[in-house]
Amino acid sequence: MLRSIFSYFALFLFSITLVNAQSKINEQGVRYPTEEELAASKRMAERLRHPTLIRMRLLWYPKDPTQEQPTDTPPPIETGNFMDFRLIVSHTYPEHLVYWQFVDPYLDVRPELLKDGDIVSYTKVANENVERTENSVGTGSGAPSELLPGKEYEWSSVRLEEWYKPLGPGRYQLTIRRRFAWDGDWLESNPVIFEILPKEKNAGKSATKP
Repeated sequence: MLRSIFSYFALFLFSITLVNAQSKINEQGVRYPTEEELAASKRMAERLRHPTLIRMRLLWYPKDPTQEQPTDTPPPIETGNFMDFRLIVSHTYPEHLVYWQFVDPYLDVRPELLKDGDIVSYTKVANENVERTENSVGTGSGAPSELLPGKEYEWSSVRLEEWYKPLGPGRYQLTIRRRFAWDGDWLESNPVIFEILPKEKNAGKSATKP
């Protein structure tokens, strides 16, 4: 209960300035929220807790976007090569949404990685960070982000090295879960399947001897 109250209060603090209603200011210059502002903030909090109309698309981004386009069916990747996965977020609510974007990825993100059908475990450090955030009240550095209806927004990269040991050759499936309120429901992305190939032994060497 305390966590729910804290989450609602935090959301109210950074979303109240974005609602359309005018606040009340008393004779001492103290600003009080109107009933419309309170209702809008409560409505937004519930939508973030239960994001039924928010959609997340997981895409692989190429190192050189001038040569390839982001896709959910990436080409084979050689071991040790650059990997960049990002979430594209959109929603179909009639009003804008405002949520708190944490700097700490362990507060609101949970990747699930399968290798050849088996779950890949988090590193010890990642597990400790997950336990830390599960026992906190959802506080941390960040900034408010506004999502307008019908628009897609590119979220920052999902850095697999923050969660897993270096990936070896194999066939992988990556899914990302995230929440938009600390005490809210987890929303799941589409799965992205990719293959990691062994590094070529002769890479960087001349094909013929002088």
